[in-house]
Amino acid sequence: MSRRILALLTLLSVAAVYLWAHEGHQALPTKGIVGPDGKGRIALSPEARAALGVQTAEVKLQELDDRIAAPAQVVAPWQRQAYATTRLPGKIAAIHVQPGQTVRAGQTLADVQSLELESLQLEFLVARNDTALSEENLQEVETAVQKGAVSEQQVLEAKAKDQENRNALEIARLKLSGLGVAAADEKQLPGAGPRARAALDTLPIKSPIAGVV
Repeated sequence: MSRRILALLTLLSVAAVYLWAHEGHQALPTKGIVGPDGKGRIALSPEARAALGVQTAEVKLQELDDRIAAPAQVVAPWQRQAYATTRLPGKIAAIHVQPGQTVRAGQTLADVQSLELESLQLEFLVARNDTALSEENLQEVETAVQKGAVSEQQVLEAKAKDQENRNALEIARLKLSGLGVAAADEKQLPGAGPRARAALDTLPIKSPIAGVV
């Protein structure tokens, strides 16, 4: 009997000491575990890690043998992308590059056939011919007026016509320039020959930047 009383007193003493030691600290949690830092992290003793089967390893870079197949898409940064297009409707006549090919800025990627392009270049050819004729006529009139064969009014009319044709030629040239047809290409349009016909029928599509198709 005395042994039971002694054991009971010992248990009560241990409980009292535990409560006294915990006095003034955070309340014991009733759910989960809160570590010393209050962020839900706990520290396990070696005995506890062994009992739970917890394994740890040093963090390092290494190749993994295991592979996971997953759908993915490689996308270039938006600031390094560019699209090449034509300003006129038409159909592709020739493609000069292949996917994956490296190109330089300004390189011709394809040629496009367009009826509107033919009309614009025909307008340029007509304006160029009209300008050449009016310039020649003006020179003849200026020579004739010195001989008294024509009046000053005819000279003024010839000058006005020549200026009108020059303005039309400049407008036609600007239209072609806006489509990417350079002045060097314009000189290749005499209106006859296979080379002139090819230039008249197609519009080049050029790469705006250097990169990979």
